[in-house]
Amino acid sequence: MATTQAKFVLGGTLLATISFHWGVLRGIEGIGLALFFLVALSVLEGVIRIFRVRTNVWPRVFLIPFGIATLNAALYSHDTTRIFSVLVGWFSFTLYAYWSTTARVAWRDVRWLAPTGYLFETALPAESAKTPFVFWKEHSSSLSRVLVGVGIAIPIVLILGALFSGADPVFRQLIEGIFPGEKELESLIARLIVDAVFVIAFARGLWLLLTRKDEARTIADAQPEEDQEAVVHKDIATTILALMSVFTGIFVAVQVRVALGGEAWMRSMDLTYAEYARSGYQQMIVACGLIGAVLLALYWLHSLRSRSTRWLSYVLLAEGLVILLSAWGRLQRYIDAYSLTTDRLWAQVGIVGLVLAALALMWSLVRGYRFARFSTAFIIGAMTYIVAVPCVLNIEARVVAANVYTREVGKLDFEYMSRLSSDGLLTLDAWEKYFAYGNADARQMLQEHVNAIRAQKDPPLSFTINDYRLIRAYERVVSAP
Repeated sequence: MATTQAKFVLGGTLLATISFHWGVLRGIEGIGLALFFLVALSVLEGVIRIFRVRTNVWPRVFLIPFGIATLNAALYSHDTTRIFSVLVGWFSFTLYAYWSTTARVAWRDVRWLAPTGYLFETALPAESAKTPFVFWKEHSSSLSRVLVGVGIAIPIVLILGALFSGADPVFRQLIEGIFPGEKELESLIARLIVDAVFVIAFARGLWLLLTRKDEARTIADAQPEEDQEAVVHKDIATTILALMSVFTGIFVAVQVRVALGGEAWMRSMDLTYAEYARSGYQQMIVACGLIGAVLLALYWLHSLRSRSTRWLSYVLLAEGLVILLSAWGRLQRYIDAYSLTTDRLWAQVGIVGLVLAALALMWSLVRGYRFARFSTAFIIGAMTYIVAVPCVLNIEARVVAANVYTREVGKLDFEYMSRLSSDGLLTLDAWEKYFAYGNADARQMLQEHVNAIRAQKDPPLSFTINDYRLIRAYERVVSAP
């Protein structure tokens, strides 16, 4: 049985490594990244089903943010969307792998979604690194052991080749005869080293996943949480919340006074209402994020079960919602004055996310849920929200559409537009409108972007679907009479 498991681990690792090498190493983006995610999930599901190592069903909820992240990776070229897709895709995949195979536990009883076992057995599989070598020594054939040795030795030999090439020009010419071009050799060595690291990590993770059930490895963090004394004393938590509530309340009172007094009251303070109303939203968003972080920390370390801490938390959350409402109004006035950009749209997304988080936290406190139960649902919801928003909105396309339909053609910031990716430039009805006006700047900008895609990305796997769509659409536009 152990030998069969080892063969499946090697075969699955080979498939995942091939998709990783050709789909990810040349650029962590595009269709290649999405294919790698799907291959890794297929290998994982195959191993789980064949050897029946699944113990929990509820972790399938992690496949929701994972699926959306995979879709975003294949479809969108926007940098922020791509970063979120990579992080959420990896995090949700490893959480799904770990909690599907760990000790049976209900999701409401999970203390922490990323316990030590998750970190060193799945996310960063490094626990007992010598175990695979012991297995291959005792259970494998001579040919299998030779192949393992070859796989380990190849990256080392390549590193030595690079060092020897730099030390001896004759040896360098010999190597360049095999790999023409210094950059090609160095690039190959770098990619193979990364491949070797990936092979070790992925194979180790799969092996730990398979043997976790057989070895009955359990994690204390996966067991139901018992009542225990709070780490932070009630007096300390109450003092922190009281001071924050008072100080935040003063700020909220100022916001209310400005809203009621309007421009006349601002002039009496020797301030310009226009400048006041269009600034400060960034600081307000950060301040609300800090308030939320403090509340989550106290929720974790104190549970906020006493009457004083609970009601002070309600007050602080309500004040935070007022601040977020004020920040939304200021941001909207700023957008009306200076147009919509991706950063400002992401700021709006952040405000909505903080509002949802505040309402979720308030609901959890009202219901008396423990932090463990809240944090599990919160992390899953946050991951889903982060990747679902760009999937639904298409951030850059919305920015382009907002600018096109609210501005005159001659007042658009083409320099800013030129920095957008294919997602934004795919608003073809807008570009056709520009071309109808004979706008040479728009035509040149779009042509330069298409040329950059063709030159910088390694087709076909580094392209996104929107890259292909933009190239075809551009060709249709420029060939039209």
